[in-house]
Amino acid sequence: MAINKVMASMVKAVSIKMMIHRRLAGWEEPRSHDTIHASDLMKDKEFCPREIALLDMGLGKKKDSYVGTALRITFDHGKDVERRVRNEWLRDVVVGHWECNVCGRMHDSFGKEPKVKCKCGYKRWDYKEPHFMAVASGVSGHLDMLVDVGQDKLRVVEVKTMDKDEHKKLVAPLAEHRFRTSLYLRLIEESDHVLAGRINMKKANILYVSKSYGFKDDSLKAAGVPDTPFSPFKEFEIDRDDSNSEIPLAKAETVTKWREDPSVGLPAGICKNPMCSRAGQCPVASACFSSKHVPVVTWLENGVPRHEGKKLL
Repeated sequence: MAINKVMASMVKAVSIKMMIHRRLAGWEEPRSHDTIHASDLMKDKEFCPREIALLDMGLGKKKDSYVGTALRITFDHGKDVERRVRNEWLRDVVVGHWECNVCGRMHDSFGKEPKVKCKCGYKRWDYKEPHFMAVASGVSGHLDMLVDVGQDKLRVVEVKTMDKDEHKKLVAPLAEHRFRTSLYLRLIEESDHVLAGRINMKKANILYVSKSYGFKDDSLKAAGVPDTPFSPFKEFEIDRDDSNSEIPLAKAETVTKWREDPSVGLPAGICKNPMCSRAGQCPVASACFSSKHVPVVTWLENGVPRHEGKKLL
């Protein structure tokens, strides 16, 4: 009996929790800067066109970032809810491209869920985020979904998950979500996508999903919805507002123009000196403030990128 107790004490306790932590936490490579994403224009670290140009020249390298388990789970929760909204809750009304989750083949048309089987013999279609890129600025945006709301134009819908306490207090869309969604509408209009004309480019909806059972919502009864009086959703319709995207898109355009024709000159930076906090986070700061790479193009004249006094547009 004593021997059995000793042997048992030598066996390590099993922890599934620690197994998950060891697998999820870790360093991640940065996203490529080859494409200018809409989200790049609104990060805490202000978007700098000169940084992108100097990275293109190989004068620095973006740093890896550490993502802990808690943050990874938060990201994954959001992605899981987005997928469920598109592929289950609104599957009959979402419009876009569809991918076979068996063989990976894309269906050859843009529309609602295909009624036919894939060439591989299965009918297992997953909705893919619609993608639009503005021609002049080169900024790319992936929408959560396009929804047929019974009107002439499809509606852009963005889905956000939120902690239950924040969700309960929410009375208006967060500024960053309003800005990004409005930016998406502008990117659609400024793209050369053949289907852009089918989309409402003036209004969009932001759907907030609570990470909880939800809260009492009298609007359900008022709308004649046969359900319990609780809802985990809050929804806001926003009108497009281009006022906050003028300078960010102008900055991006200086990079795109330079990439197309380097003779226009390097974009200017945003830091006043190498000692500012933004420069301290920049992977190309030393090259930026050297005398070897003189900035030529600036975007700060009424928000319009100019070169030697001439519009680049």
